Amino acid sequence: MEPFYQLSKEATKVKAEASVLRQYLQAGIEWRDLNPMNKQWVMFLTTIVSILLSVQASIASEAMTVQAGATCDTQNGTKLCDPVWVVNYAVVRGLQTTLCMAAVFIAILVWLSWNRPSSLFSYPCSIASMASLLSNSEEEVVETLRRIHPDAKDWAVKKMMKGTEFSFRRTHVRAESNVLGISIQRTESAPTSPNPQVAPNSRSLGDGIDIAGLASGAHIPGSWLDRLPWGKGYVAVITLLHMALFGVILSFVLSGNDIYQVNLLGEDGTKHLTAVRWEFLDGTKFGPRFFMTLLVSFLFTPFWEQFELAVRVMVPYRRLRKSNKEGRHLLTVYLHGVPFTSFFKALRHKNWYHAFIAFTTMLSYVLLILIAGVPYNYGQIKNVSYYSSLISVVILGIMLVAMLSLIFWQMGNPKMSRRPDTLVNTWLLMCASGFVEELKGRPLSDVMEELNSGNGRFWFRKATGVDGVQRWMVESEGNGRWQMQRQSSTHLLDNTTSKPEQDRYY
Repeated sequence: MEPFYQLSKEATKVKAEASVLRQYLQAGIEWRDLNPMNKQWVMFLTTIVSILLSVQASIASEAMTVQAGATCDTQNGTKLCDPVWVVNYAVVRGLQTTLCMAAVFIAILVWLSWNRPSSLFSYPCSIASMASLLSNSEEEVVETLRRIHPDAKDWAVKKMMKGTEFSFRRTHVRAESNVLGISIQRTESAPTSPNPQVAPNSRSLGDGIDIAGLASGAHIPGSWLDRLPWGKGYVAVITLLHMALFGVILSFVLSGNDIYQVNLLGEDGTKHLTAVRWEFLDGTKFGPRFFMTLLVSFLFTPFWEQFELAVRVMVPYRRLRKSNKEGRHLLTVYLHGVPFTSFFKALRHKNWYHAFIAFTTMLSYVLLILIAGVPYNYGQIKNVSYYSSLISVVILGIMLVAMLSLIFWQMGNPKMSRRPDTLVNTWLLMCASGFVEELKGRPLSDVMEELNSGNGRFWFRKATGVDGVQRWMVESEGNGRWQMQRQSSTHLLDNTTSKPEQDRYY
């Protein structure tokens, strides 16, 4: 909701980086929100709370343990006593501190957000709602989007949107309802470039960036950090960690997970040490549970949440691309949510792969609980370590299969230059679509009702839009209102394709 809260500041327009370029569909912790210089205090506090709550499981796992082999001094001498419940006071105090900090920050968040308006009249996170928002925006917003090169990368889109500010604009359509659009203001002059269908020569975006590199995916010169393949490298590291943890726990189960170094009092009155194996998974010491739960909570679970969200966002576009059935519900489907709700929605809509990934993400939450029981402790309930290890191995095995499927899923995705997870990236897929014009001046509730009761067909592929430029786009073809609009957009396309436009893109 943060981009929409920023756009609601109609009196003072906000920069594109804080609104339309911000990911409104994302999962996990956004580390750049920890920068207080941004003065986005709600996101700053939300990020801190997310970090504090993510570390709770790791801290709590080491708060207490059971010590076996304890000795007691009695009148009859030293003897072996019952297992002892040991509380780590330092860890418990740390747990109490982080919980109190989270409670205070949540209270401040409630206070900051109490009267914070969003200006929204309806649910914003669907393709139809984004199309409605765009259709009721100023013409300059649509023209600005159309000037962006269809194959521009995220960095190029950000560069092109530099110097633009946005806010909501309300349009009164009838007594009981308004429509919401976007207002734009440019604080800097817009650089221009030739039409991409005409070979560019020496024209540039400014700052020495050649427009010819846009379609080929060339990168803006920057620091060495900008050149690191964060996406692929992150997936590779997470995959290796999954494999390593799978191998360790599997070996732990097969080789015996009940042999540790532990003091036991023998019948002769002296202490004896058992054989030393798997000492690094000794559950009687601080460290193993904390490390394993921290690994799952900070790396594994966020990875699967991001993966599930990526699959969820791409489902409508993948299915619209097939164009073999009516796709009205794909425009109205909710794109936000959590794996628990997304799993059942995916089953209802027969999105089997999304349901599998959502189920795997839910298993990551189960893994966080079970992984704390893997380190062996003589004082715990019999077979807790064994069954925790066994189920953890099964879950990690399912995760490895899901990771392998990621390769084939990625191969089947449309070869788009950008993911539709920001307002701008979503609008770029419909800024030249004919059906968007049909939504102008109409409340979103009317649009939703027509989509749900109509018989139109929608598709998603690379095609020529009403501006005469080929791009990835969502478009309609069907009967009734959508069909008439499609015919009119086709007529407009015939009139524009014969006249190449110059200085159209920046």
